[in-house]
Amino acid sequence: SSADYSHQEGDSNAIFGQIIYAINDDLNLTLGVRYTDEQKDYERNPGTLWGTRINSKDPGTRPPLREMAALPKTLFGDLNSSRTTTKFGLDYHINDNTMAFVTFAEGFKAGEFGARASSAQTVGPTADETSESWEIGVKSDLMNGRLRVNATAFHTSYDQLAFEVFFPSPNNPTGQETASQNIGEATTIGLELEVTAVPIDGLTLHGALGLLDAEYDEFCADLNGPSATDNPSSSCGLIVPLPDGTFLIDEDHTDLELSRAPERQIYLSAQYEWATDIGGFFVRGSGSYESDYFSDGVFNHPKAETGDFWLLDASAGWTSKDDHWRLQAWCKNCSDKEYTAGLTPTAQFFNQHFWGLPRTYGLTVSFQK
Repeated sequence: SSADYSHQEGDSNAIFGQIIYAINDDLNLTLGVRYTDEQKDYERNPGTLWGTRINSKDPGTRPPLREMAALPKTLFGDLNSSRTTTKFGLDYHINDNTMAFVTFAEGFKAGEFGARASSAQTVGPTADETSESWEIGVKSDLMNGRLRVNATAFHTSYDQLAFEVFFPSPNNPTGQETASQNIGEATTIGLELEVTAVPIDGLTLHGALGLLDAEYDEFCADLNGPSATDNPSSSCGLIVPLPDGTFLIDEDHTDLELSRAPERQIYLSAQYEWATDIGGFFVRGSGSYESDYFSDGVFNHPKAETGDFWLLDASAGWTSKDDHWRLQAWCKNCSDKEYTAGLTPTAQFFNQHFWGLPRTYGLTVSFQK
């Protein structure tokens, strides 16, 4: 048996500002800027063999954290990263009830270290992730406030995307390694439509539809772990030699699907409220749907495929006339759907399979002055 230890300290500071300038009574210009500075210090013991001391069935046999922290560290890293990002927007009031808008925004995420890396070549840090996003849409309140319709189309490009990937590693006493890798670039294009209607007093209907097209533009990384070969070659990226004479060899994986990126998302709900002499009552039902997608990071493991089902929720409640007391009965995943919430493949050893919550229900009583 073995155990490993990592320690990281980080410091993030930012300054930002935004101005909104009224070009005329109907048209507004928004400009924003943000400066971010991040520093990270990292140290790690990639693994210590403990023989038979650790019993997987007895948590009490695991080395305490203070004992692991006292072991010699062999891997170190530091990161100093800063970036200026901007935001631009225009909104135009077509009339008192309808507004159109367009926005552009830059995003930034500082690089990171491999939480379980076992060699200096894979400890990192990764390069900073960046994004550029465009949105165009319309927001409207119609029929004297009884109908609200919002629609937004967006396009986002990501550069230097970083993910942690597991692979077998003879350099680590555990036999495996996790390394953060910049896998390349991706683009997402989508449409979001949201409608809220009050057809009669007390009844509120809500619906939302999301459409998404997400693809890797570049995905060059090693997902298979160290390879033993006399003449290593890569068609798209790097070849990294490891201390034991093996190599990490980048390969093209643009055919894989982005994780947690369903093509369709639907949400529907209905709520009815009415007042009585003893307080207000309500009943509510809702359902959410996502088309199939992978939930495992980057590998597209068959057991990580999930989605293409509905989750149903319901609730009913009462509120006292003075708003002090509230009583609510509720149910989540009322149909008791069994589904995969996530999957983490751990080298060639096992898969960490996470299931969604089963049907849960309860009664909530609250009081506020």
